[in-house]
Amino acid sequence: MHFELWKILVAAALVAVSSVLYRRTFPPLPAARRALLAAMRIGAFVLLALLLVNPVFVSKRVEIRKPLVLVLLDRSRSMEIRDSSGGSRFDDALGRLDRFRAALDGGKTDVEVVPFAGALSSSPLRPDSAIRADGEGTDVWGALEAAQRRYRARNLAAIVLLTDGRVTRGMVSSGEGVAAPVYAIGFGDTLGAADISLDEVVTDRVAYRGTIVPVEAVIRASGFKGKTIVVRLLEGKTVRDSATLSVKKDEEIISASLKYAADAEGERRLSVEALPVAGEERRENNAESFRRDVLKDKVRILYIDQYPDWNMTFVRDLVKGSKRLEVEAVSWMADRGFVIDPGKQSWTFPAGAAGIARFDLVIVSDDAKLFNARSNVEALDAFVRAGGSVLFVADENSPLARAASFDLLQPMLGLRRVSNPRIEYAEGFARVSAEGAGDAIVSSLAEDGGLDAMPPLPARIAGLAAASGSRIPLVLEDRAGRTPFLVLGRRGEGLSGAILGFPVWRWKLAGEEGRRIYDSFFGGLVQSMAEGGRAPALAVDPDRTVYRAGDPVKLAAYIGSRRPPEGIRGEVRRKGESRDFPVSAVAFEPDPKRRGYYRAALDPLPPGDYTVVASEVTGSGSGITATASFSVASVSVEMLAPSRDAALLARIAKETGGSYLEGAGLDVLERRLRFDEQRVERRDIREVRGNAAILMGIVLFLGVEWILRKAWGLV
Repeated sequence: MHFELWKILVAAALVAVSSVLYRRTFPPLPAARRALLAAMRIGAFVLLALLLVNPVFVSKRVEIRKPLVLVLLDRSRSMEIRDSSGGSRFDDALGRLDRFRAALDGGKTDVEVVPFAGALSSSPLRPDSAIRADGEGTDVWGALEAAQRRYRARNLAAIVLLTDGRVTRGMVSSGEGVAAPVYAIGFGDTLGAADISLDEVVTDRVAYRGTIVPVEAVIRASGFKGKTIVVRLLEGKTVRDSATLSVKKDEEIISASLKYAADAEGERRLSVEALPVAGEERRENNAESFRRDVLKDKVRILYIDQYPDWNMTFVRDLVKGSKRLEVEAVSWMADRGFVIDPGKQSWTFPAGAAGIARFDLVIVSDDAKLFNARSNVEALDAFVRAGGSVLFVADENSPLARAASFDLLQPMLGLRRVSNPRIEYAEGFARVSAEGAGDAIVSSLAEDGGLDAMPPLPARIAGLAAASGSRIPLVLEDRAGRTPFLVLGRRGEGLSGAILGFPVWRWKLAGEEGRRIYDSFFGGLVQSMAEGGRAPALAVDPDRTVYRAGDPVKLAAYIGSRRPPEGIRGEVRRKGESRDFPVSAVAFEPDPKRRGYYRAALDPLPPGDYTVVASEVTGSGSGITATASFSVASVSVEMLAPSRDAALLARIAKETGGSYLEGAGLDVLERRLRFDEQRVERRDIREVRGNAAILMGIVLFLGVEWILRKAWGLV
């Protein structure tokens, strides 16, 4: 009890007062009735005193816990290898496990068997259950630590680990320690069968045309000491490079250095193959495929500005900051005509599309001469339809502002006339349009209010509207409403764009924030158009194109140099005969080492063909998306290195205070185990305070007293 003097005195006083108050009543009542009323009040005050004093009732009981021997049974695919006296490792383990359980079946010890592969099974294995070794992946430390957490409330005397010890998933060293001693029982040969396997291919997934990219192949050789291995880099069936390796040990990991000459743009499917060696039984693990994207080595820009201004200067600054951009600027001199600036070398518009083909992007600002000629316009149009890009930047002498030249250019533009094209002087503020909210080019402009802080543009090209199928990522806004500012369209295989407000270079002079906005807008627009629309705002790529069954899938997403979205999520869909169906969802996390990159990992997937769809998360839902494909082959990662890892098992046993034994050691293990019962005292503590029954008793006593007083006419 909580013996506090004031509480005891108050309780005693209440009881005493109850007795005194009912010695006499008005009107007088018989003694029996007065005694009943006093008893009601005394009962209520006694219960109240219990609440004040708050006695605590403590009960004790002792629980006897039998020792638990936990058996972790490896059911990964490598346990099916038949190298245990003619049978499989798994059958050998099951047979010895039955005898081990029988030896401990005396009632004094609990034995539970929990299978594991890539993860620990959720429930123990019943003695009459059938089980196969078909798991993909072996996570030994993960199984041990999961078992430790699951059985920490039990009297865990020992953990018996039945495995071949070859880790193919998870950690290869201890994480959070295991309190119980681990007795590691190893099955299978410590020397692997004669085999050549390709463990890993390390190479960049992006290359530039004309460059030589290294490809490092990691080869594992077992049982071929003194032999030579030929490793080839294949593109389709064409051998792009090869290397000959000498095997100097019975067990050896060798690195082969290969080279790939990226001589053509586009996606390339490559594979590395180790040619089979005589005597090699398994050949399905001798090759690995991957994808490489080959991009242009240089993005070449032709900039035409008849009357040079700040735009030309700032474009040159932009090019200087990039190793992949180069520009040829053209301006006009009264005495010499068009010249290359700087250098003043004479220049004429190339005749035919072939003359412009060496460029990726043509930017036209001022021009009062070139695009009045139909032949020049036709050459530019053919260039765009063949995959080039053209961008018209509004200025006072823009060909878009003159009806004659606009009508010639109109077929390649995403614009149409609504009235006579003209220069109109009216201040307007650039704003992101509704359809431009997720656009890659302008995605960073509206963030932090940067675009809102830019000075207005004093002029625009009026009389034009977006043609059907064009996009308007940016608009100019004034009191009269909104008009197009940036219009993008597609012509054949190429892109066309038009900036209709000017001069944009005013942003560049508007302080540090203005410089950032200009570089982000103009740099992103030039880069996107120069790549012909092939440089996506969001790219997603698996680290391989073909995985082995049991391999975790690693994904990378890339957003370039623009500002990061709220998040990136992905959905993995498996390709079926009639339709694709989702199998997994994943969230990408920013890569702390590489700006603009995000990483995600998936648990191993069943064999099949898959597509991953990555989507940016925005305030309004999903934004830009990207897709990639990969396959999971039926070749199991468990078969890459099937020999028993005795060193790992010995280390686990040593770190936990157990011991490492060969498979036959399980037959005598029960003699080495110590089994002690665990006595656990449990105390149940119950307090009176807060007891609902006592509160109800107080109300009942006082209520009955009040009713009787009223019935007997007491005041």
